[in-house]
Amino acid sequence: ADADSDADADSDADADSDADADGSVHTSTDMNWAKVSAAGNVTCGLRNSGEIACWGWDAMGQVEHAPEGVGFVDVTSGEQHNCALAQGGDVVCWGRNAFGESDNPGGVFDFVSAGGSSTCAGRSSGGQVDCWGLFNDHGHQPPTDSFDQIRVGSTAVCGLTSHDSNVLCFGGCEQGECNAPSGSHLDVSKGELVSCGITSGGALECWGWDNYGVVSDAPNGTFERLATGSGSKVMCAIREGGQLECWGTELEVDGFTSYGMISSVPDTTFVSASVGSRHVCGVTDRGRIKCWGIDDGNTDFDFGQVTGLP
Repeated sequence: ADADSDADADSDADADSDADADGSVHTSTDMNWAKVSAAGNVTCGLRNSGEIACWGWDAMGQVEHAPEGVGFVDVTSGEQHNCALAQGGDVVCWGRNAFGESDNPGGVFDFVSAGGSSTCAGRSSGGQVDCWGLFNDHGHQPPTDSFDQIRVGSTAVCGLTSHDSNVLCFGGCEQGECNAPSGSHLDVSKGELVSCGITSGGALECWGWDNYGVVSDAPNGTFERLATGSGSKVMCAIREGGQLECWGTELEVDGFTSYGMISSVPDTTFVSASVGSRHVCGVTDRGRIKCWGIDDGNTDFDFGQVTGLP
């Protein structure tokens, strides 16, 4: 059994080495990751042990103030704050709190999502959603429907309702990102001004702002899961079999500088993924995290949201 285990580890290491030969993809050294969350210039990961680690830009304490210990079951990232869900249903947030986005209202929750300067979570008793941060400052209120899933963007929120798995969006709907198609869905993801869902048959549907082709260039085929994240230029989804596909544009406004978020997607099997402003990270079926894209924001500093991967 030990020999088989060693062989598997060697095989996985060789595969990672081949995939990362051009240096654009960075891979974790260990194989015990359960989830990754990318947003802005920070990345956070959840280990199988329930520990959380964050890396990248730490100007607001998004890295340094990550909670210690085990017992967490989820992690999610906003533009400059992060939140985690503990086993008992408590939500812990850290980082920027300019709009109250890190102020947990208290209670027991089943799921949580951070995006932009807002956070929403679904209560264990009935699945009703509470939101806090900039979402509330703008006078928005979540509907009274029960939800099984929620995804927070920069100004609007989309979720899957409990009674029929339809997509319901609400909040600051500026570019049609709340005009969700009808019908049952398996998954939903919320970008900055765009939203995407996977239908019960596995097809992709995207709606909202289409300046970067996220809506019109959504790929065909059968998909299992959408990447989380709240960017506007790139969306990603996992096909049947685990292949990650990203679309939109990876070019800077100059039309020449490439982030590499689409062209550098590694050829491996993913179980989940997350899209930041200028980078993408995913968890492979072997439990490794892979990140690619660029490390800097609109500056010449390297924040380390890609290269700082543990």
